[in-house]
Amino acid sequence: MFGGAGNDVLRGGIGNDQLNGDAGNDRLFGDDGNDRLNGGDGGDVLTGGNGNDILSGGNQNDRLLGGAGNDRLSGGNGNDTLNGGAGSDRVFGGAGNDIFVIGLGLGRDVIEDFVKGQDLLGLAGGLNVGNLTLTQQGNNTLISVGSEQLALIKNVQASSLSGVPADFINV
Repeated sequence: MFGGAGNDVLRGGIGNDQLNGDAGNDRLFGDDGNDRLNGGDGGDVLTGGNGNDILSGGNQNDRLLGGAGNDRLSGGNGNDTLNGGAGSDRVFGGAGNDIFVIGLGLGRDVIEDFVKGQDLLGLAGGLNVGNLTLTQQGNNTLISVGSEQLALIKNVQASSLSGVPADFINV
């Protein structure tokens, strides 16, 4: 399904859908199934829903929510907010100052391109920095609360992350 140059609302349904917003500030909803959502140009909101979805924001400042399933989120250009939702997700912010949302019950996400001093980790559901344990695993940082693993941040040293607001923000 394709949008156009305006501000479109595209909804998938049951099944594996492909939604393309094109230009404009679009809202794309995948619903059930393994969906592929492409925002295109404009500040878009993409919601995958249930299933293993692929969400690509494109240009401008986008908001991506994967939903239940093991999703892949790519913000693209712009200052994006990326929330994988429940499941084990792979998250790429792309260019810009991005916010990667983590929280209890959202699964263990892999954050592929966190840039210290540019990107932020968004703490959801009342989570705060004092709850977190940061552990070095090779070149990566594992963030956990108790026995629940929240995120693995690739190529970031645990000792380099500090408290709010330098690296974390409450969302």
